[in-house]
Amino acid sequence: MAKIILPTITVVTPTYNSGETLDRCLSLVRKQDYPQNKIDIILGDGGSTDNTFEIAKKYKAKVVKIPSDKQHAEYNRGVAFNQAKG
Repeated sequence: MAKIILPTITVVTPTYNSGETLDRCLSLVRKQDYPQNKIDIILGDGGSTDNTFEIAKKYKAKVVKIPSDKQHAEYNRGVAFNQAKG
């Protein structure tokens, strides 16, 4: 029987002071029935000053800091997407 090799998947989202919603979002990603070592989470952050970074660390998410002169959701998502493995 052939061994099934599962691909790495990447969840990419832009963030900016997203602490109020980020914990729930990332907890749901981590509850997926998929090997956790195959789930890559990347946040394109536009300069958060709340607890976004602590929450990202809790869920082993990579944070890509976006320069302040380029901040907007689509740009943040694109920069983070370029870091994706999956």
